[in-house]
Amino acid sequence: LHAVGTDRLEVHWSLEDEQRPDFVPARRVPLPWDANALARSDLEALRRWRLELRSHLERALRDGLRVVGLERDPHRREAVYVLAQSGATP
Repeated sequence: LHAVGTDRLEVHWSLEDEQRPDFVPARRVPLPWDANALARSDLEALRRWRLELRSHLERALRDGLRVVGLERDPHRREAVYVLAQSGATP
């Protein structure tokens, strides 16, 4: 995976909170289901995906959004980051 570069995110997640506050998802950013398999089959596609993800997240952060979750659907082999306004808490 590192052949196409990397981006780093700093994550803060409270493991002690039992309640999960409500939030309204503002955006969903698609992720490859299996980045390792994509790297083996099409490194250029993985590179394009990484740059698109970077662009989506940079724009979202500028718009005051933050990542509040990750949704995975194994039946459809899809995954997305869920983004909401900065006041929302996962």
